[in-house]
Amino acid sequence: MEWRKLNEHISSELEMNPELGIIRAILMKSYDGLPYHLKSCFLYMSIFPGHYSISRRRLVHRWKAEGYSSEVRGKSKGEIADGYFLELIERSLVLPYKESIGSRKGISSCKLHDLMREISISKAMEENLVFRMEEGCSLNTQGTIRHLAISSNWEGDQSEFESIVDLSHISLKLAKETPITADMEREPINRRDVCTFYCCVVFPFLARLADPLGVAVPRGLRKLKALHTLGVVNIARGKAILQDIKRLTRLRKLAVTGINKKNCKEFCSTLVHLSSLESLSVHSKEEGLGDCLDGLSSPPKNIQSLNLYVHLDKLPEWVSGLQNLVKLKLEDTRLTEVDGTIRVLGKLSNLSILCLLRRTFEAEGRRLSCRREAFPSLTALETGWYTGIRSVLFEEGTAPKLELLLDRGSISFSGLSCLPSLKEVMIRMDPQLANDVQYQLSRNPNKPVLKFV
Repeated sequence: MEWRKLNEHISSELEMNPELGIIRAILMKSYDGLPYHLKSCFLYMSIFPGHYSISRRRLVHRWKAEGYSSEVRGKSKGEIADGYFLELIERSLVLPYKESIGSRKGISSCKLHDLMREISISKAMEENLVFRMEEGCSLNTQGTIRHLAISSNWEGDQSEFESIVDLSHISLKLAKETPITADMEREPINRRDVCTFYCCVVFPFLARLADPLGVAVPRGLRKLKALHTLGVVNIARGKAILQDIKRLTRLRKLAVTGINKKNCKEFCSTLVHLSSLESLSVHSKEEGLGDCLDGLSSPPKNIQSLNLYVHLDKLPEWVSGLQNLVKLKLEDTRLTEVDGTIRVLGKLSNLSILCLLRRTFEAEGRRLSCRREAFPSLTALETGWYTGIRSVLFEEGTAPKLELLLDRGSISFSGLSCLPSLKEVMIRMDPQLANDVQYQLSRNPNKPVLKFV
């Protein structure tokens, strides 16, 4: 209770309590010791409300889009920005809030301690980096302000707003984390930065909102040479779409729908040119596409995430060569062979997350066997409703790093006691299955936890 009161009145406590003043001085030294690039990233976090869980992924994307990171020695802006996130965690300026079991990155979100947030807010205002319009704030500003954050408790009117904000130089950002964020640049707008932001963040976001089944892209898409993310695009809506996509050689994330027998060959040819691709998602509602994706002779070697929602009958042969693949999601693929599929997937040395969802396999009642030495890097396995799988067997020596097992169907498991890293099993509430799973977990030296979904 005392700490809760302190958090609610931290500003006044800092003024009245000399011990807290000493703590604040120590924390200020930690801030002063930061290199310039980390200071900017830390101060940027003052945009977010107090006690807010800040998504690592969204924060990194925002740093990247707003020019807080740049490519260095072959590393992308995103990799550099992600390194900044981890460095702030290591320096204890930011608190890790949530760690995702099964995620190779581990920490998925963070928070600012109230004391650090106070420092972040005050220094960001001193540096004219962020100005916060909130209850009780002073509307006097000095110089050019880069970001404006408007809190939900600010009750000013339009005249007050216009007295501080030059509307001719304001650019609103799409941001779920805060009520409004904006740039207040009185200098000429950098067109390259604006294009980067819209190409990397806004256009993909609007495309997903406009039509979840895929949109027809506008003419001239090929001119966006620096585009990193594109999706979801319906490649059946225009003849020139694939030719445009083929020229986007810096694409890292692509999601398409509308695959059919007429365009699948050209689609495979397009993928060969996207050597920077790291994430690929393919959707189609057309029946019986069979080996339509086998025409991909040389898949992008850097693919780390692959989502297939296509009626294929069998796994494309090139999947076996994706040695950098970390995450694989299969749904409605209706694969006819279980053992052969699992043998291929079990040999992928970096596969960490495997999701076998609705109608992954064609026939019902199949047994999935994970053999010795298979899935060396798997940390999370998810199975869904009507996957075609009746039971799963883990042999001793398989999946040595598996931490999370999630089943939304009613699959029976055996060999759970042989999984040395297992931490958590989540299943549907089925008394018979639950008793069996609980018995196996009790024999596992790691003492995994059983939960219900």
